[in-house]
Order: sequence, then C-alpha cells, then structure tokens
Amino acid sequence: MSPGVGLLVNTGLAVLIAAAGLVVDSISLTILGVVLLAVALVWHLRQPRQSTVTAAAASSIGEQSPQNEISPETIDVITLRKALLNARNAANIFSGMDRIAAWHRLEAAYGPVARRYDLPTFTMEAISMRSMLRGFADYTDTFLPLLEDGHPNAARQAAKNYIHTMSE
Repeated sequence: MSPGVGLLVNTGLAVLIAAAGLVVDSISLTILGVVLLAVALVWHLRQPRQSTVTAAAASSIGEQSPQNEISPETIDVITLRKALLNARNAANIFSGMDRIAAWHRLEAAYGPVARRYDLPTFTMEAISMRSMLRGFADYTDTFLPLLEDGHPNAARQAAKNYIHTMSE
C-alpha cells in the first residue's frame, strides 16, 4: 500500500469511527488519525520490496561484466570473515547450542580456504566451546588479514608458525 492510499484509508477509518460516536472531540479524532497513520506507515515499511529490474537489465542477466564478478577466492575469504565474526559473538554472548553451531559454521568456512591456500590443519583440545571458538579466532586472525591483502604464501607461513608456537 502506498503512503497516499494509506492516508486515505486511515482518514476513512477515522471518519467512520467518528460517525459511530466512538470519538467525541477533535483532539481524540486527531490522535486516532495519527495512530492509524503510524500503523499504516509501519505496515508499509515492513512490506517486501519488489524488484526493479528493467527489461534491458533482464535481457543481460546471463552476461556479467568482469568488474561485477567476485572471484571464488574472495567469496571464501568473505565467508570465513563472517563466520569468524559470528564465532566471536558466540564466544562472548551466546551459549550452548549457539556456540556449537558457530563452531560448525567456522569449520565449514575454514575448509575451502584451507584447501585453496594449502593451510595447515588446526586442531585443539579445549575445556569449553567458548575457549575453542576464541582459540580458533586467534588462529584465524594470524592469516586472514594476509589473505585479504592477497599474500597467500605469507598467510600459509603465518598459520604454520602459529600452529608450531601452540604445539610447543
């Protein structure tokens, strides 16, 4: 519903309520109108937006320009960054099953990056899921910025150094 139609509907409702004798004075009618307008506005903002794809854009859906393409490497790194953020939140805020789910999302995001860049396997034994999430986040912080900057060899070496330091 457009805001204009919402205004007309609300005005009509206010007139009907006033005609029914439920609103006695103009102040009550004004308050009722504002409340109804606010409800219509909230309802309008919560409605899903329709796609605005034009005919020209629709005809070129299969043809992507090189500048719009995101490389699989970038997608993997972004996915790992999001999983890392979720793991940090889970370690600090969430509990129980949310931490376990965050751990599995982090492992799933780490897998493709580890295979693509030949990163070492990171294993750890921890007392709690919180400490596992924090430990893996610390490990990821050693190499992820290097991957984001395009230095896979330095990232691999930083990951190996971290694991070597932790195993001593």
